Amino acid sequence: MLMFLRSGVYRLVHGRKFWIGTALAAWYSLVVIASTELAFAVFGIRVADPEPFGQYWRMAGLNILGVVAVTFIVTALHTIVRSKVAGVIIAVFVASGAVSSLATSCAQLLGSRLDWIPHLVAWLPMVNLGLLDDSAPAVGLTSSATQGALGLPDIGMPVWAHALVCFIGWIALASAVTLLANRRRDVC
Repeated sequence: MLMFLRSGVYRLVHGRKFWIGTALAAWYSLVVIASTELAFAVFGIRVADPEPFGQYWRMAGLNILGVVAVTFIVTALHTIVRSKVAGVIIAVFVASGAVSSLATSCAQLLGSRLDWIPHLVAWLPMVNLGLLDDSAPAVGLTSSATQGALGLPDIGMPVWAHALVCFIGWIALASAVTLLANRRRDVC
């Protein structure tokens, strides 16, 4: 058992897909932030009430962590199916928000009969990225009041804390699934 754990940790630390995926996800997020700020500067768009510098980068850091979590989920699913074509299709559906949209639609339809489904949907990374984007400028990452407006249950914790726990949990889960599915060989 100790040898399996040791070899699994070694594979995770030295796994190309996780490091490349994490680097690309962080790079993509930083390029989006920089290009948005540059476009605002070029077109002369001024923010009426800008948030403090630290709060801005906390939100940016949480968004980057969310993108990394989604990348890890796609990597885990790609490892499970062991098909490059299916991996690309999964990546497109997850990244486009189709999976998140489908999950929230099902939660709204079935939520009145099965009250646990909205609680489950509230822990999806794409839903939490949306909550961060909706609530961060307005409430300064300190309230969970926007969750009720989206039809999701109030978790009782701030949006930023909920997103942080969600993202770290999904990263850990995707890493464990990838290690279990990838005991013998690498896909790529």
